[in-house]
Amino acid sequence: MLVVRHKKKFLFSIILMFLAAGLVLSFRGSEVKTSFPVPRSAELTKQDIKERYAEYSWDPASGSYGLPFYYTIIIRLWGWNQEMRFGATTYYEKQGTVISATSLNNNLFISIEKE
Repeated sequence: MLVVRHKKKFLFSIILMFLAAGLVLSFRGSEVKTSFPVPRSAELTKQDIKERYAEYSWDPASGSYGLPFYYTIIIRLWGWNQEMRFGATTYYEKQGTVISATSLNNNLFISIEKE
């Protein structure tokens, strides 16, 4: 009975590890700042290098609910700290750089506010 319990824990741990790896690997660096994560499923629709922002088409983006919880966890894992949230825009800071991430209906906007 003890062996069966350990096998279940081991199997659960393996499944959890694969799920976590899949979640982490489903992000890439943004076109604006490569150290800021963007979902791989987000499609770049517009980029302005001079204005330092990129716009992505991304279905989970919502103006009402902001950034999805799992995305905020990934941003944190990449070393970014949430500074404040104002409406649909959340500001993140890392080593003096401030990025704004705005989540609107099926669109995600990433912009460098301060570098």
